[in-house]
Amino acid sequence: DDKSAQMESTVYAETYSDNRELLVKGNIVLIEGRVQQDDFSGGLTIRAREIRSLEEARQHRVRELRLHVNGDQFSENIRQLVRDTLRQAAGGQCPVTLAYKQSRGQAHVRLGEAWKVQPSDGLLEALRGAVGAEAVELVYE
Repeated sequence: DDKSAQMESTVYAETYSDNRELLVKGNIVLIEGRVQQDDFSGGLTIRAREIRSLEEARQHRVRELRLHVNGDQFSENIRQLVRDTLRQAAGGQCPVTLAYKQSRGQAHVRLGEAWKVQPSDGLLEALRGAVGAEAVELVYE
């Protein structure tokens, strides 16, 4: 249910037992499965094959973490804060790209392998606090 439409999902025993902790009221999950006609309601239903938490889905589907950086306003304090924040989240599979812009031009710079991160909620919140919410972008497959 995303407030514009809703769809019911059927979760059978094995899938349910594997994902029981995720299936609680108010928890957002990503469900992959087969869409089929529901003869009882006349609408569509999803037969769930795989269920992931939002954070787990993000880690599997994100192509890169992109930080939009305005070089004319990027102070040394902010650089250090971003550097420290990224280092704390290092060890993941998500590459980090800087979309660097200044008065004379712009460039996208992909950071090296050592800067790959886990795109967790905590990391995103910390980066948004450092450079602003509009400057942090997750790019998906």
